Parts: sequence; C-alpha cells; structure tokens
Amino acid sequence: MNTQTTKFPPGPRSLIGLNNVKAFSDDTLGFLLRMHREHGDSVRFRMGTFHAYFFFHPDQVREILVNHWKKLPKLKRQVKVLQQWDGNGLLLSEGDFWQRQHRMVQPAFNTKRFSGYAEQMVSFTQRMLSQWERLAPGQSFVIDEQMRYLTLEIISKTLFGAEVTSLTKQLEKAVFDLSEISVAEFKRLFIPPRWLPTTHNRRKYSAMRLLDKTIRGFIQDRREKKNDAGDLLSMLLLATDDEGDRQGMTDEQVRDEVMVLFLAGHDTTASALIWTWYCLAQHPEVEKKCIAEVQAVAGGRALQAEDVPKLRYLKQTIHEVLRLYPPAIGTFAREAEEDLTIGGYSVPKKSFVYTFSYATHRDARWFPEPLKFDPDRFSPEREKCIPPFAYFPFGAGPRVCIGMNFALMEMALVVGSVLQKFSVRLAPGQVVTPAVRLSLTPQDPIRVTLEKR
Repeated sequence: MNTQTTKFPPGPRSLIGLNNVKAFSDDTLGFLLRMHREHGDSVRFRMGTFHAYFFFHPDQVREILVNHWKKLPKLKRQVKVLQQWDGNGLLLSEGDFWQRQHRMVQPAFNTKRFSGYAEQMVSFTQRMLSQWERLAPGQSFVIDEQMRYLTLEIISKTLFGAEVTSLTKQLEKAVFDLSEISVAEFKRLFIPPRWLPTTHNRRKYSAMRLLDKTIRGFIQDRREKKNDAGDLLSMLLLATDDEGDRQGMTDEQVRDEVMVLFLAGHDTTASALIWTWYCLAQHPEVEKKCIAEVQAVAGGRALQAEDVPKLRYLKQTIHEVLRLYPPAIGTFAREAEEDLTIGGYSVPKKSFVYTFSYATHRDARWFPEPLKFDPDRFSPEREKCIPPFAYFPFGAGPRVCIGMNFALMEMALVVGSVLQKFSVRLAPGQVVTPAVRLSLTPQDPIRVTLEKR
C-alpha cells in the first residue's frame, strides 16, 4: 500500500489498544455509540496487535455487505468459538461450500410452506395462553422464560416435527448457557482446552452434549422412517444440489445446518419478542392500535399465515422494536482478506471490520428523534425516507438472514395471538437494561402481569 496516499479514519489514540479492548468488552453498546458520537461515521483504533474499523453510514454498510462481502469473511476468532457447537453450517461457512448449502437450505424457507408453519406457531401460542388463563389476577411472571420456551417449542416443531415439552427447560438452559459462553470466549485470548476441568468447561460441554444428542436423535429417527413430514428437517434430508453436484447432504452437514437454524431461530426471535412486550407495555397507545387491527382482521378466530400481510400496523411496530433493540447488534465481525477502500478510507489486509445496526438505527439523520418509539416510521409514506441500508436488523446483501421472513411471521402471529386475549404490563419497580449476549437481551429478567379482556 502506498503510504503517501493512505487515508485512515479518525479514532481514539492508544499505543497498543488494550484500553480499547477493555472498554469495548466492558460496555459494548456504550463504547460503539461513543465512538460514533465522537469520531463520526468511520472510526479506526487499535485492538492489541490489530486495527479495528467501525463503519456506521448506510453507504458504508452497503460497501461491506454487498460490494466487498466476498473479500470480508467472518472473523476467524469468532468463527472458531461458534464452530465448537455449530459446526460448518450456513452461519459460519464461506465460499463455494456456503453457496452450495444456501441453495439446498433456501427451499425450506419458501413462503409456500409458511401456511403449515403458521398453524404450528399459533397452536403453541394458544397452548401458552391457556396456561396464562390459570394465573391468579395480578400474578407476575418472567416474560423472558415464556418467550424462550415458546420459540423453542415452535422451532422444534417446524424444524423437526417434534414436540420437546419434556425437554424444554433443559434445552432452553443449554441455549442460554452457550449464548453467554460464546460472548465470554469472544473476549478471551484463547479458548480453554477441553480437558481443563473448569466450571466454564463443564457448563459448556454439558450444553453441547445435550443439544448434539437431541438433534442427532431427530435426524436418525427421520432417516429410519424415510418420510417427508413437511418440516424443515425433511426438506434438508431430501434436498439435492441440482445446480451443482446433484448430491444431497451428509448427516453431518444436516446436523450442522439444523444446529444453526435451531439456535438462531430460537434465541434471536425470543429476544425480539421480549423487547416487543417491553415496548408495548410502555406504549399503551401503540398496543391499542395493534389490538384494534388484529380484531379487524381476525375477530375472535385464530390467526393464519394469510392474515400477516393485513396486519400492517403490527408489522410496523415489530420493525420499530427491531430498530431500537436488534437481537444481533451488528453483523458478524469481518477480517479483510486484502487491502480495501471503504467510505473513502484505506482498510489494510487483516484489519477487523464491523457494522453495527444498533448504532446506525439510532442515528438521527435516518431516524429523527431516534430514542422515541414510533411505529409510524415504517408506514408506507415515511419508510420511503429511510435510506437503503440504514435499517438492517437481519443483515443485508447475499448473507442476509435466511430465516428473516420466517421470524417476522412468527413474531406477528405470536404477538397478534396474545393481544387477542391479554395486555402485558410491566411489574412495578424494574430497571430494564440491555445486555449483549449472543442476542441483545435484558440484563435481568423482566417480570410482567396480565390484563385480560
């Protein structure tokens, strides 16, 4: 690189950057918002022996996720952590193998199959509501647990065609443990060897064993029955790469894809639903409009997939929740494979590159009064004013989340079904603070009460 023409972004000065690593680790959200506020749309700083780049402008997001995506593979350090349990599924794979797997997994998320998925989503939500009916008036409970149990049961049924009610609590604990462990290991200089008998390792490998045993059991059972149950697992087992080698997936490849879909499809959707109830409880005027819309569309009958496009205001509300509290606070950290130019700045090979939806979504240039909860931002008229790539809770470009439409439908059906019977209210005396785990979640569980209509 010609150093005479090199132009780097501004950023905090540091000799070796250990203070930046600590600040980023200790208060991730506060650090990235402060970098944006103090240094602008492009920030460069040291992180130990590496240089990190934060890019916040929508045009830069486009460059990273669309223009240069093949030259910016996922950060190997983070990939190594997640591969311990995810294997080489869609989330982590790269190159030709990723393209092959994407072609084979994509049909499982064809909207023609959504009607059957929607039926299961509503059925499990109604079963949860029947349990809520038996609560004493004013009795509080933790909404986090309820949403995690619900989304776990939904993804298990739509993915495996199986009910896991007897394992729900154990599986949920395993998912939660791996979410916390992954973030902790992202921050460590090395991953503790498996043989080291630490509490961390015991917790991690216990969770991994349970999830692996459960998923392999479902795959083996389906292979033996050799039937198409109409679920995602059947699709993956029967899929062939018609555009490539015309071969199917091995059981190990199916296992990796299922693990990724199971963990991501459960954890992120649960987090989004938790934040939805938090926002609606604070904004009863928004909730009232959502209730009226659900009543107008469905009356007292169960919601269906065909109803979702008609729930326009509810979908706007969900998008506003995802703007303020995106479950993934940014896209996967990336490492430049070659010297690049992004936003007019030089990005040398091996630099770390980050985009953060959490910060871009809170930029007043794209979202006036950014801390205000306003679903009308996503009305047909106002949505036109949002620049492309200013809103990307599911990522963007070729690596956009493959389950995006599935998740949005699930959220609409779950929230709409609950609002047909209950309003959710925050129990008094709580302070709700976001925490960065694998998904953005409340630091402490949120207790709520119900108002029955």
